[in-house]
Amino acid sequence: DGAEISLRRPSSLSRCFYLGSETFFPLRDMATVAKLHGCFFPRFSPESMIEKLQSFGISPSQRLSKMSLGTRQKAMLAYALSLNVDVLLLDEPTNGLDIESKAILQDMLLSSTNDDSIVIVSTHIISDLQNIFDSMMVMQKNRLLLNADTNDIAERLAFVSSYSEIPGALFSEWSAGALHSILSPLAADDLDLRPGPVDLRLLYIALHSKANQGVINALQVNPLLEFSRLETTQTPS
Repeated sequence: DGAEISLRRPSSLSRCFYLGSETFFPLRDMATVAKLHGCFFPRFSPESMIEKLQSFGISPSQRLSKMSLGTRQKAMLAYALSLNVDVLLLDEPTNGLDIESKAILQDMLLSSTNDDSIVIVSTHIISDLQNIFDSMMVMQKNRLLLNADTNDIAERLAFVSSYSEIPGALFSEWSAGALHSILSPLAADDLDLRPGPVDLRLLYIALHSKANQGVINALQVNPLLEFSRLETTQTPS
């Protein structure tokens, strides 16, 4: 919204929160975090945090220094999702989480967001939260390859699995004994193939292959037109 976050104005910082895999508060427990840090976020709900901690089996008074990596990640996620900020940035949020905890996190994300909030997830493991993403951005070497709504992807691309080559496929990859392919819905109809759900992992691989332009053309999406405010600048790693 035109705010320069690096100026660290309270009016801007209180509207957003970043949780990375190494984010850690040097405080005793989550109850202390809520008291000393949560006060800077107007819509923070301590009750919501306690409820989410309990869903993960964590006590607000449990010492952070005694937690495992996965337990600490769950505690921080419970806190971040209770801040009720306008923009929540999650970097690899499922790191250290088991299968059950990932399912709990999905429910939390769905119940903690609304039309007035945005959750941006940066991840290399798309499958962990794939069924709740409503849009996808793919970047390569600071260049935006794709910015598209998942509903648009489902309408413009067909994802099918087979045991033999499919003529006219935009991209194909052998995995787990089957050939997974991306083609146009019209081509799928002509071949009497029944498409499966959108495979964001396969799409990501396709966009980083030599077939990327054909896939982008099939989507008929110009990422820079759809997301013209994005500025990609070279930053030191």
